[in-house]
Amino acid sequence: MVRKVMLFAFVSLFVSSGAYAMNLSSSDMERFIKTTKVLAPYFDALDDDDDGDDDMAVLNVEKIKQLVTEAMSDNVEMRNIVRGNGYASVDAYAEQYAHIMRAYMASSGMGQFREFEMAMASMSPEQRQAFESSPFFQMASETQKQLASVPESHIQAITPYMSQLHEVFGYDEDDDEDDFF
Repeated sequence: MVRKVMLFAFVSLFVSSGAYAMNLSSSDMERFIKTTKVLAPYFDALDDDDDGDDDMAVLNVEKIKQLVTEAMSDNVEMRNIVRGNGYASVDAYAEQYAHIMRAYMASSGMGQFREFEMAMASMSPEQRQAFESSPFFQMASETQKQLASVPESHIQAITPYMSQLHEVFGYDEDDDEDDFF
């Protein structure tokens, strides 16, 4: 369990710490989910072509926006899907995608950090002190601060849609906690 949390913390380190203002209504969420489900085969094809060198950076809000915009720049079908679902532009969709992804990571990650803190509480004082001085602990602490900076309104907006977002973002609830290694 701790290994899963450690990897999640490392990956989440790249989440932008800026708190962007974006109102996410239920109609925004429904439109986002509908649009993203239709775009999923296009994104999957892009993922298959990706070499994976930049996987960690996709958790940064600006990087997410850039990647989504770039993915659609040469694909008329994707741009038409976005506009056909009521978005004014690809940029508007990309920004919403970035904020929803960030809120999704915060919602998922903060629960894992609570588990991580409980695991640390069971350590001996010596183990805890050694762990707290490790580079990983410093990185995990910074990640937790970044996730905590996500506006609560964003997390509340996505909460009723978590099962649909799990589907959209490819989260598998049956994943074994050791699947990361």
